Amino acid sequence: MLRPRLTGVPQKDLTVSVITITIPKVVWQTKLRTASLYDNVSKHCAACCCDDFFTADLVYQCLITAPFNQTIALQFLQYYEDTLQLQTTQAYLKQPPSDYQQPSFDLYGGLDKIRDQVNQGGFKNEYDFEYAVQQLVLQTHDAHLLLAYGIMSIFSFGSPYGIVSVSTNGIELPKIFITDDLLEAQNDDADWEASPITTINDQDAVAYLEDFATHNVQGYIEPNADFNNLITTPANDIQGILSTFEGSSIFYPGVNITFKFENGTVVDSDPWLATWGPFTDPSDAPNIITGQQLFDWFILGIDNTEVPDDTPTSSVAADATATDAPTSSSSAAADSSDSSDADSSDDSSDGSSDDSEDDSIFDGDSNLLTSWNNIAYPIDPIASQANLGDNGGVLTGYVLNDNITAVLSIPSFAMTVENAFSFSQTVQDTITRTKAAGCTRIIVDLQGNIGGSDLLATDVFKQFFPTIDPFGGARARAEKTGDALGNTFTTFYETHQFTDADSPTYEELSASEWVATSYLSASTGQNFTSWGDYFGPVPDHDDFFTQVQRNNLSSTVFTEQVAGIVIAGFANRTASPPQPFPSKDVILLTDSLCSSACARFVEMMRTEGGARTVVAGGRPDTSRMQAVGGNKGAESYSSFDLDIDIATAIDTFNASVAGDLPSSRSDAVDFVLLYAGFNIKDGMRKGQNTPLQFTYEPADCRIFYTTWTFYNYINLWNYVIDALYRNPSLCVANTIGPNPSNPTTPSVGSAIMKGLSAPPAPSPSPSSPSKLKPKRSTTNSRIFGRNQKFKKRSHQQRKRQTSLPSISTQHFDRPAAIDQCQSCKRGESCFPVPFCQEGALKSIPKCVRTCNQKASIGCPGGDVCYTKDPARGGQGVCLTGDQSQAQRRCGAGKGGSSGIGKGGVRRVRIWPPPG
Repeated sequence: MLRPRLTGVPQKDLTVSVITITIPKVVWQTKLRTASLYDNVSKHCAACCCDDFFTADLVYQCLITAPFNQTIALQFLQYYEDTLQLQTTQAYLKQPPSDYQQPSFDLYGGLDKIRDQVNQGGFKNEYDFEYAVQQLVLQTHDAHLLLAYGIMSIFSFGSPYGIVSVSTNGIELPKIFITDDLLEAQNDDADWEASPITTINDQDAVAYLEDFATHNVQGYIEPNADFNNLITTPANDIQGILSTFEGSSIFYPGVNITFKFENGTVVDSDPWLATWGPFTDPSDAPNIITGQQLFDWFILGIDNTEVPDDTPTSSVAADATATDAPTSSSSAAADSSDSSDADSSDDSSDGSSDDSEDDSIFDGDSNLLTSWNNIAYPIDPIASQANLGDNGGVLTGYVLNDNITAVLSIPSFAMTVENAFSFSQTVQDTITRTKAAGCTRIIVDLQGNIGGSDLLATDVFKQFFPTIDPFGGARARAEKTGDALGNTFTTFYETHQFTDADSPTYEELSASEWVATSYLSASTGQNFTSWGDYFGPVPDHDDFFTQVQRNNLSSTVFTEQVAGIVIAGFANRTASPPQPFPSKDVILLTDSLCSSACARFVEMMRTEGGARTVVAGGRPDTSRMQAVGGNKGAESYSSFDLDIDIATAIDTFNASVAGDLPSSRSDAVDFVLLYAGFNIKDGMRKGQNTPLQFTYEPADCRIFYTTWTFYNYINLWNYVIDALYRNPSLCVANTIGPNPSNPTTPSVGSAIMKGLSAPPAPSPSPSSPSKLKPKRSTTNSRIFGRNQKFKKRSHQQRKRQTSLPSISTQHFDRPAAIDQCQSCKRGESCFPVPFCQEGALKSIPKCVRTCNQKASIGCPGGDVCYTKDPARGGQGVCLTGDQSQAQRRCGAGKGGSSGIGKGGVRRVRIWPPPG
């Protein structure tokens, strides 16, 4: 389906066709048209689509046919309530501090109301019941409290167009634009201007979006973060994340959406869209026809379709005419072959590919990439993590054109164990190389960072502040289930003689939540002596909690089990270099979406290290805004982990403890639960009783995104420097002030940029030569990636997709002293050559010979030219057999077959991102 430009010319009615796709075991149909969107839905309730997008209303009309079962609903509610006994925030949610930014909420009272409604027959279908439960989850504003259950886990909903909120000059209040319109209008050859949105569905655009955020965005304590979660950003693009508005809401938004623009353009009644949710694999589902079958499969896990596995189609397919769309399986394969989902392509391998490539480190399209293929990011990073954007690499480092400002981009702390070392090493490389280049300050860009590993965040903090021992306090709720598990696990750990045949092992138990003696007491600095020593209970806020604990960072058994690395400054990494940058010149840039491990990182960097914070975006107003708008809890946990812990305690450690543990976790549970997460530990600050989740901390400076910074991070980073060092007026009114956690930190504007005797006037013009370095990517991969995913291409993209650039090689546009491969000769390239050391995948930058399969430029001896996609130029590097198989050997060394993918490399699909 081709989508015209929205705001350049008046719009006409869009004609959309019928699409039918056939794949083994499942036949889905999308009827994208202006009327009769749900013909025969009651008879063919799952006739939605097996393509990437479909109309939201057709999906909704399907979902509401699933019947309601009172017995199953009550069973689920009991299980969920038992799980949420360990949720730490319930007392503070009910009675939050006065400066808490969201409404108070009674979590258990909400559960009781839903249970009463179930008992009184108040739900007419399964969707209504699940909607009530999910709205309860939403009102906790806790990203660790995540539920994927039932039919509402099948699909996600979103607008057909992404949006951005930008100011024209950085001072005036932002306006809302269609993202792709604004990007296309900024092309050099554009002969039209993008127009801002004035109304959405005949309501003021800002008011509509604020209301949409209130009822759809989950997991943020800062309403400005809720608003930012609706806009599209490059930081989310490179992680494959859609905004809630653009496609990640679980709530049905309605039939159509209408946009009116400032220039009079109207886009009238485009259908809201739906796509598969992150937990859904449509190829695994039977050929569902009725609402009862929908309930049986997605709630009970039972296939009652009575359709043979080899049946390729259903009566749904017969409804489509031959002229509507291609119906062959080959057409479906062709349509899905250009999907940007790398995981899907890896997992679908039929084993027919060349073994040498399967065993190599090149297991994705971007293995040779050293920069993001996104128009917002520079193409010449000074450092980049191995397997960037492929097997988990996310870090890039840069030097701005002033030659004194470094940038470290950390869009995520979510790493598999295999990638942990390269993550830590890339931080070190960035610091070392930027310091060698003469940088005296650094921006740590945390936009889009919703969490990951706390220990990786701690490792980064230690590299910036090597002499500070991070506090990292945490506490749990003192309640019955945790007490029983803690007594059982800790007693077994302290009294048992472990052998190699034991299950679980000593290493696994050392990192358990329920082994108190692995953790340090915040009050003494020593390990807890027993579970009772840790458990308390300590009364607070009409509830009871444990003592505050800290991670034992000197325990390599603990840190390697949890994160896969030794933390900088401990054990064999005890070397303590000087602090690389002064505290006041370490700047944390966020979009307030910072959550979980990112929140812990900001807490350490700001409160303990004295770094400054800048937050971008938010609602179109001039209020102050928190740099951390997401979850500030210390750790997430899942009901699955809890179930395993309970089973282990009873079956392995002490059968008599069963009476103290909830009975709802029995084998008699009839429903299917995909994921139920909760916050098992509060984040706590030294000397403070209020959990960080309920501590209000506005950023030192708030800025608006502008027309020249929203998809140009070189300009954005320069703008941050403008606001902090050159022109404090760029900080939005009422947001300037010292760090309340560290009053000694200078307020905004007190420092003058090196080499300047007075603050210069702001230079917002995107055409300024100084704003065009370092080099930016010329490929608009936001448009390319998203439209590939949704099979919608703008006219601009249709012209561009035929001329994608070849794989780029590493380029240092910097002084030679910082290039560790400066001795590379002609025909060689600097490449992070991998090797496996003590089970960990590591790399060393080396000069290796380049090759090109397309140009028949080969490798000497027995070396092989490794390149993933010859169609993109055939460029590669020559590696030996040992080098090419390093990752496979490290993956195999982790043991077991679980999670082992192509080439023996462990594959861990992280959902939700760990906290």
